[in-house]
Amino acid sequence: MNLLRLLPPRRLEPFFQVTPLMAEFWNAMSNLPLVMFGASRLASEDMPSPLPTFYTLMVLAGVCSFIHHATTPKWTIVIDWLPIASSILLGLYHEIVYCVSLTTCLKCLLAFASLIVDHHFVLMGVPWGHAVWHILAAYSLDSVYQDVALVRGGFHE
Repeated sequence: MNLLRLLPPRRLEPFFQVTPLMAEFWNAMSNLPLVMFGASRLASEDMPSPLPTFYTLMVLAGVCSFIHHATTPKWTIVIDWLPIASSILLGLYHEIVYCVSLTTCLKCLLAFASLIVDHHFVLMGVPWGHAVWHILAAYSLDSVYQDVALVRGGFHE
């Protein structure tokens, strides 16, 4: 079974319209909040394990999604999804869902709603729907990880 067929095709930003160096300029650049949130948290805070791993995966998600959107090969979607899948598996392992506040759940719901709307409808137009998804994903992921830090103050290895 081809898992890519489960999602309807996303309407793509026209390739190389803004610069000849990047296929989907705005979708690539909208990954900067993932990198910036993750890198700033890693640089500024002494975090208990495994929060540094979560934030490192957040940075990698931004970099890998940037690669996917900046280039044209379809197989780069695998690179895009690797840190995302790793973060989900690590989150399940550490049961972080029990640490998430209602406010953060609403932020995550809004982020996922923007992803679904981007794939099924074009309410915001291309490329803005997908760019908004990237920005909301960064914001909500940081909220999840900050809730975990607040509730648990870390994890027991």
